Amino acid sequence: MSGQEELLPTGEHPAVTFAPMTTGNRIRKARLDAGYRSQSAFARALGKSRSLVNRWEGEDMPPGRDILLRIAELTGATPQYLMGKSDDARRAVSVHEPRLIRIVLAFRQLPREAQDNLAGLIDQMLRVNAKH
Repeated sequence: MSGQEELLPTGEHPAVTFAPMTTGNRIRKARLDAGYRSQSAFARALGKSRSLVNRWEGEDMPPGRDILLRIAELTGATPQYLMGKSDDARRAVSVHEPRLIRIVLAFRQLPREAQDNLAGLIDQMLRVNAKH
């Protein structure tokens, strides 16, 4: 499977129920929401083995603090969400560069379809750049 086939657009994943929301289920949901369709793709991004990701998601072994922070960084979820201390997975982003502020504000003014198209283009560019 190529890297492009393993990633889904952000927030889109097959219908999966996550009950109860254990740390493992939260990691799995965050992984899928971030576009990592497979545990293998996620493991490569973390620099870990697929079997280790499987153990975290299966509740066989909790990830250590440093790994949990890395998972949060890769998925955009907060560590508090992953640990079950918050139900809000979103991480606040602070932008101080004027150019980025203008881009974000302009992006928010676009119709939803244009936002999706632009986000898809950015995702594609990031994947291409990650291969180099």
